[in-house]
Amino acid sequence: MPEPLHILVFGQSNSAGAVLPGGALPWPQLLAAALPSALGRPATVTFRTFYAHAAGSAAYLDRELAKYSPDLVILTMTPFAFLQPMVGPGVRKRYGERAYRLYQRLESRFDRVTRDRGEAAGSANRLARRITRAVLGAAPVADYETVRDATVAALRRVAREEDLRVLAFQGFVRVPEGPARSRRAAASLLERFFVDMRAACGQAHCDYINLNEAHREDLDRWFYPDRLHVTAEAHALTANAVLQWVIQAAPPPV
Repeated sequence: MPEPLHILVFGQSNSAGAVLPGGALPWPQLLAAALPSALGRPATVTFRTFYAHAAGSAAYLDRELAKYSPDLVILTMTPFAFLQPMVGPGVRKRYGERAYRLYQRLESRFDRVTRDRGEAAGSANRLARRITRAVLGAAPVADYETVRDATVAALRRVAREEDLRVLAFQGFVRVPEGPARSRRAAASLLERFFVDMRAACGQAHCDYINLNEAHREDLDRWFYPDRLHVTAEAHALTANAVLQWVIQAAPPPV
């Protein structure tokens, strides 16, 4: 029997399926289920949470690459970190860590009872988010330059590994709601990020897939009310796009 193909996925809450309804699988698990029949060989997909802009991210990459010795690496992009004003970071900035943790618990509970519960529940979710942003404040997790530079550094780090094929993967991402002027500014920043990441991938000899560019006309259909996390349908589409890359990128079985 040929040796298994080992794939290491670095991603965030969307890739982990953090808000999917019960029974729905995130795209790394869908990918793992599809790979054996698609490749004709065993395959493993390991998911690890990763934020390029977080402190210690370079050392974390080193540890995980050494631990799993993958054949393929998928590094998901994180433009939401500079795009999306989030109440959690705003609460932490204004009221401290304890208030932030309390808010996160309450938000998770509220989401569980309003997501995928019909139009009325979805409207309540959206309204509650607008109110909490107005009352508690919201802020992006990091600025553009921090996210860009950290992501480029992460790409260069994984690309240093010999015989390791790397995919920089951009999933669905939306410009946050707000006044027209701020939305235009955010859209311009997002396009700049796409250009910068494509250039960085070329320099690091990484592959690049951008689902956002491929589905500009129907982006709204893939998102839950928070405009950040994506639906089960979007996870299925993502798994198929990554599967096609794996089929052509996988090294020959040994």
